Amino acid sequence: MNKFSLEDIFSFDENKLNFMIEYKYNRRENYSPLKERNFTILEKRNILILLIYNNQDLIEDDIKYIKSEFYDKNNTIVSVDYLKNSINKKIQKSTEEKIKLFMTYNIIKRSSDKRFSPLIMKNILSSTFSWKTPKLSKILNEYSHFAPILSLAMNEKFIVSASIDSTINVWKIYNINNVPTFEFMKNLLHPSSIYCVAINNDYIVSGLENCTIKVWKIEQNDTFKLIKTFRDHEGTIMSVAISNQYIVSGSSDRTVKVWKICNNNFELLISLQAHNNIVYSVGISKVLNIEKYYIVSGSADKTVKVWEMEDTTFSLIGILAQHTNIVTSVAIGNFNNTQYIISGSIDKTIKIWKFNDNNFNCILSLNNNDEIAYVMFNKNYLVSCFDSYTKSIKIWQIVGDKFNLISTFSTKSKYTNSILMNDNFMITSSGDENYMSYWVKG
Repeated sequence: MNKFSLEDIFSFDENKLNFMIEYKYNRRENYSPLKERNFTILEKRNILILLIYNNQDLIEDDIKYIKSEFYDKNNTIVSVDYLKNSINKKIQKSTEEKIKLFMTYNIIKRSSDKRFSPLIMKNILSSTFSWKTPKLSKILNEYSHFAPILSLAMNEKFIVSASIDSTINVWKIYNINNVPTFEFMKNLLHPSSIYCVAINNDYIVSGLENCTIKVWKIEQNDTFKLIKTFRDHEGTIMSVAISNQYIVSGSSDRTVKVWKICNNNFELLISLQAHNNIVYSVGISKVLNIEKYYIVSGSADKTVKVWEMEDTTFSLIGILAQHTNIVTSVAIGNFNNTQYIISGSIDKTIKIWKFNDNNFNCILSLNNNDEIAYVMFNKNYLVSCFDSYTKSIKIWQIVGDKFNLISTFSTKSKYTNSILMNDNFMITSSGDENYMSYWVKG
């Protein structure tokens, strides 16, 4: 059989991968690992690269390439730090080339260990565990970014991470026997650094430093297609949010813009002259049982503003001016038939508003020792991270209108700027490094 290149292997579909693995194993050991369990496409590709590399069935140029990139003078596989330094010196390498370098590195590293280890992570969870003592389960860096991660988003099926390196990484979430499992799916290349990302069941939305917003369609076969680029802002996109029907963005141009989604078409409904300074954060929430939405924004002008949106009519219904410094993060949602807005600020406070009939009541102000970088909440928990070198994250348990601090824990990162959380796991992004951390209940 002919020799193959790495490019060939990365292009093989699943049927081709199955055939090649069966052929290689039967030729060598009269055995196939595919009979043991169902492997993902990613795992099959990893297995095949190991087989072809170990059997010296790669083309000569790729063998030389691997030896030159991944092995030192003593024929010992290099460290990932060495590889990063080497890549950084080769300015001509594109982001796509760098990604393939690291993908290949991780696979070849396993070859040097003389055993196969799938590039997925698992952790058995127990309902008796709690978020009072979070446990760091995994540093997710096998397909890491090349620069700090600025934003995370998640739906029921995917996790997405956005980075200064101009890429979005997409991970698929599996839940096998109550075990969360994550598989790297795709790297989405952009022309500029990405400051924010949002996702629903149909689209991934990314906000870029170059003032554009990109919309990626999530196809039924778990592929991702760029279908639209918005060029309506005049400043860096600092925040994006998405519901089933609308996309909302906030920018350094001080505006908040809203698009309506209709069958892969997008109509700009309004451009709100929202604030007197940079808009750092936006959110959107549907009113229960009514075709009406609330849009919230937080700004460097120290205010939080709330709009009511009904069809194409927008009304400013609240200006919340209790913060004394930049508002870095806002979140909006409803549970127990009540609407809540939560905001975090450089003034070291988290403020919690409860509102109905356009009346806003600040029910709580949580004082902290550090500037707030990010807040998120669900019906059970509020989580915050801090824009400082204390490396801490705090979790409050929500019981009625009470927010009880149950955990303060440290991360490996100097600071964290985005958090995802559900009942089973939490993902935090590193604002000074290029990895994500995976946490479970302790």
